[in-house]
Amino acid sequence: MKNFLIKILTILFGLLTFSLISGIVAVLSVYWYFSKDLPSLQELSEYKPPVISQVYTNDGKLIGQFAKERRLFTPIENIPDKVSSAFIAAEDKNFYSHPGVDVVGIGRAILTNIMNIGSGKRMQGASTITQQVMKNFLLQDEKPAVRKVKEAILATRFETTFDKKHILELYLNEIFLGASAYGVTSAAQTYFNKKLNELEVHEIAYLAALPKGPNNYHPIRFKEKATMRRNYVIARMFEDGYITQQQMITAKNKPLETVLGKVDTDLDATYFVEEIRRDLLQRYGESVLYNSGLMVSSTINPKLQRFAEQALRQTLIELDRKLGWRGAIEKNVLDSQTPVMSLKKYSTPRDLYDWRVAVVTDILDNEAQIYVKEDNRQGNIPLSQLYWARTAKTGPITSAKQVLDVGDVIYVKTFAGNDKNIYSLMQIPQVNGALMVMDPHTGRVLAQQGGFSFSASQFNRATQARRQPGSSFKPFVYAAALEQGYSPNTLVNDGPFYYVDDLGRPWQPVNYDKKFLGNVTLRVGLEKSRNLMTIRIAQDIGMENVIEFAKRLGVGRKLQPFLPMSLGAGEVTLEEMVSAYATFANGGLKVTPIYFDRVQNRDGKTILTADIPACLDCVVDKDKSIITKPKRLIDPVTNYQMISMLRGVVERGTGRTLHSLGVPVAGKTGTTNDSKDVWFMGFTSDLVFGTYIGYDNPKSMGKTATGGGTAAPMIKNFLRQALTITNAIEFQAPKNSVTQRVNRRTGLLDNDKKDASGESTIIEVIKSDQQQEKDWYDNKKFKTKNEKDYYKKEHINEVEDNINLGTGGLY
Repeated sequence: MKNFLIKILTILFGLLTFSLISGIVAVLSVYWYFSKDLPSLQELSEYKPPVISQVYTNDGKLIGQFAKERRLFTPIENIPDKVSSAFIAAEDKNFYSHPGVDVVGIGRAILTNIMNIGSGKRMQGASTITQQVMKNFLLQDEKPAVRKVKEAILATRFETTFDKKHILELYLNEIFLGASAYGVTSAAQTYFNKKLNELEVHEIAYLAALPKGPNNYHPIRFKEKATMRRNYVIARMFEDGYITQQQMITAKNKPLETVLGKVDTDLDATYFVEEIRRDLLQRYGESVLYNSGLMVSSTINPKLQRFAEQALRQTLIELDRKLGWRGAIEKNVLDSQTPVMSLKKYSTPRDLYDWRVAVVTDILDNEAQIYVKEDNRQGNIPLSQLYWARTAKTGPITSAKQVLDVGDVIYVKTFAGNDKNIYSLMQIPQVNGALMVMDPHTGRVLAQQGGFSFSASQFNRATQARRQPGSSFKPFVYAAALEQGYSPNTLVNDGPFYYVDDLGRPWQPVNYDKKFLGNVTLRVGLEKSRNLMTIRIAQDIGMENVIEFAKRLGVGRKLQPFLPMSLGAGEVTLEEMVSAYATFANGGLKVTPIYFDRVQNRDGKTILTADIPACLDCVVDKDKSIITKPKRLIDPVTNYQMISMLRGVVERGTGRTLHSLGVPVAGKTGTTNDSKDVWFMGFTSDLVFGTYIGYDNPKSMGKTATGGGTAAPMIKNFLRQALTITNAIEFQAPKNSVTQRVNRRTGLLDNDKKDASGESTIIEVIKSDQQQEKDWYDNKKFKTKNEKDYYKKEHINEVEDNINLGTGGLY
């Protein structure tokens, strides 16, 4: 019996030994087999992941990002301990003690999964953080079973090569956390719009809950499930000693609230950011732009950008409303559907943050009852908020039934009042436009709104649209004339004009008011925007000189020397016009628009700086930009004469609506034939600005749309706000200037000091060789002094009577 037991034990020992040896051989064989073609760990020692490129305002506010994967790299030393601890608690409790593979965790997971068979519960895994790093970096394309083996092999190798800090750094910067966010820094920004060190415990725990399945724990679609998972992580953090019991209780009681899907209502700078993206893409290519983590310090001023956006949108809405209601987005959507379901596929443009989409649920005479999707509530549109929707067919609106029907999908906006259930009817304007603002001394673009809504149309009308500038082009004709010997008080005939071109085609242009002023000064011609005077001046000095002057200032690359071009019949961009007017504002020195001061790489090294010219009587930040010697484009006296004449446009001419601002403003209105485009271009001592409004496919906006009546008031609304944060001091005449007191209307010398404060008297800056010793009446022969005085008085009266007839040209 004893021998039998020994024999049995010997056999069992032999089998055990054989099994052990076989197991070791099997493990070694598997290890050898899967180790043959494992990827190298070398690339992880020099890890440089694709990183987001970011754009900041001139005061450090983030306004744009360029990336295919939203990732911001943060060294482990800069990641708060609570953040790394939360992920360790949620994903790998034994991270600091295991060698890359957690054998205890694997055993626990196997037992749990056996016990849960048939329960429907999700199978547990036991991948360590190190294994997840291997999967994310090196094994993404492998089949699951094969990948698990390779993960384990690579993880043990990796742990012998690198320390735990480096492994954690790779993991926290590479892990996908949903919403296109890779890494904890990007996720903190995406979900909470915070930096890592600003996160609270409940926010950290939510991020640590996401690696298991970001889509399964979406904070909006699966809020309850996401909250439960977050609270589980909070509990794990307490159990592992990372937070106190009170911190756990407080964190669990916090609601799960993120900024996902919400728009930053503080600033819309999408057109501006897109302009920078196009520039950097052309300079560096797609790979650098989207992967290398460029840091762009832009020139945009957030407050001015906000003012520009508001002014343009308000004007476009008001103009569009004058053109009438075009109808609902879609009709009859309530058939067999609830209001909630009927709006499922509709949304408002993302950048119209205060707009809502709604469906009409009932119609009464005095109101339309609606369900509002984003606010998830019932509301109403009173008759007072439907008044503008009149058309030729409806006539005056006396009932909501004239405008809307049950089942109409519409845009609405909360009415400015105490009752949040009252809304205004809205529609996206078909008429569009752009507004651009620049620092005239440095060329920094301070604001640019390229249309009503970037979400609705990404076409940037400030830089991409080529439009006819109308009378806003005339200052280039007048400036060219001043260079050719004219002066502001030179008399020009504002009378009928007939012209036959080289092909024998007749052209007989007219003034806007179909009237004539006779002989009046160059100054009055510009102030009143007289077409016939402008054409005569252009014909006299030669259109070649006009076009050369415009191109010198960067306007109209393809302009041809034809007389109609003098009235703004060519095509230009708003950016070209703003840059050209900036030359006037900058004392005649060249100004080139720039959108950023500098670009830095991911290591903080500056790789590109803006080329900003030095300027007269201004200070440039030398730490931000290269300073170069400016190029003079216009003679100082000629330039100041233009400033003075353009101020006259605002004080007495077609842009006089801005005069009530009470500060020195110079500018010019523009209206093209049939009011297809309306413009205002202008400047103060510190800002140059311009706008145009028109349909993308040009057509008439109606006779009431003009540069003076539509574009200038919009600029006034913008300036009223802009002047709260910028200066507008007097324009300075060139040193040692020659001045003369003249009658601005007749061009005659006015040496009567008693009339020095009279409306007609003006101090003109003139060139030294143009100084008048006598006016032209003194050169004529009269029998008596009384006869001379009589003719002089009659001429002045005739000119002033003609001027009072109307404003004149295409304004």
